[in-house]
Amino acid sequence: MSFSKVESAVSALADLYPSEYSFLVAFSGGLDSTVLLDALSKRFPAERLRAVYVHHGLQSEADHWEAFTRAFCSARHISYQSVSVTVPDAARQGVESVARQVRYEALYAQLDDKTVLLTAHHQRDQAETFLLGALRGAGVAGLAAMPFEKTVSYDRKPLSHCRPLLQVPYQALKAYAAHYQLNWVEDPSNQDVALKRNFIRHALLPKIHQAWPNPEQSLSQSAERVSESLGLLDDLAEMDLQNCTANHYQLALGPLVSLGMSRVKNALRYWAKTQASQVTLNAKVYDWLETSLQNTNPQAHPKLKQAQCDFYVYRQTLYALPETLPVDYRVAWSAFEPAQWYFSEPFDKRLEIDQAWPKPEFSDWVVRAMTDLEAEALGPKTQLRKWFQTRGVPSWDRNRWPVLEIDGKAVAILGGYTNFSGRD
Repeated sequence: MSFSKVESAVSALADLYPSEYSFLVAFSGGLDSTVLLDALSKRFPAERLRAVYVHHGLQSEADHWEAFTRAFCSARHISYQSVSVTVPDAARQGVESVARQVRYEALYAQLDDKTVLLTAHHQRDQAETFLLGALRGAGVAGLAAMPFEKTVSYDRKPLSHCRPLLQVPYQALKAYAAHYQLNWVEDPSNQDVALKRNFIRHALLPKIHQAWPNPEQSLSQSAERVSESLGLLDDLAEMDLQNCTANHYQLALGPLVSLGMSRVKNALRYWAKTQASQVTLNAKVYDWLETSLQNTNPQAHPKLKQAQCDFYVYRQTLYALPETLPVDYRVAWSAFEPAQWYFSEPFDKRLEIDQAWPKPEFSDWVVRAMTDLEAEALGPKTQLRKWFQTRGVPSWDRNRWPVLEIDGKAVAILGGYTNFSGRD
């Protein structure tokens, strides 16, 4: 197997990303990322490269791997950073999944709009991912496996992630490492066949090789063809979402319900992919959502707890919210953005206050949560409850709804409610 396939794949990045772009390489010190970073260092100037080692602390050898990656980059004058992360309790998802999520979050945090994340996934990785998806009954998105290039949403910013070696056979990486006499580190957990990906790699793929000469290439091609179908579904979802109110934590599904659950699920998948990075979708979520959307009881507030967020359905709108919503907030009027505090739509900053109050540019206008005493001062509870219901405000927002405070006094509820009475 010729190692030139590695060099050709890396050289192609020059056409994809002009000189104003830099590359951040996820560098573990293993064979794959070592080959990628070495090939990059031979093709691009060092000032366009940066390597990041994510230290999970899950393996006793992690400090040794960090030292290896640091020395490797120093020898090539590549900017290097080691980022330590903590992997939380993985009881709900498994260590592999949680560690991967934490690792990517650490990498995304280092990016900007002119820095592209490069990871060293290759053709065998793609074949394994396709098989993993098929064996767990994945849909089109799962069978499309890993895209060569994608835009990810992190902290509500679009970021770029590319896998330049995705069509390169694993044997080409080994040939490259042998030709240039590279050293790398070995993660012993990669041999643990109790992990499903390792079982596919060490037990299943060798058996398939006995009947098919190049199964990795064939499986990778299948993933690519499924990816083309996924692109069409993305186009459909984008058109459907034009009719829906959406942001990074809520999606109004009412306009889509009459089109059938398949369209709802497709739009939801695309929304999570493009706007709501904290959302993980699976069959349990889809089944719960279908049941919740069919519930006609106006007093029902369906809720589903998940690892990354809690799901709610209210008036055919799906909310994906943190477990604990901010209640004790206090922010300047000019800086207050409802979406930053996970408030439901519709919402705006309309006010009904006396003209006698000073304008915001001449006074300290503050937005904070309404207190119980202030709610009582507005009149009968039924009156405020009716206003919330009329505006479609869900129950979890009502005890933290924002009021405007001027010179230490609450003067109005944001959203157009009546003045506070009894002011001095």
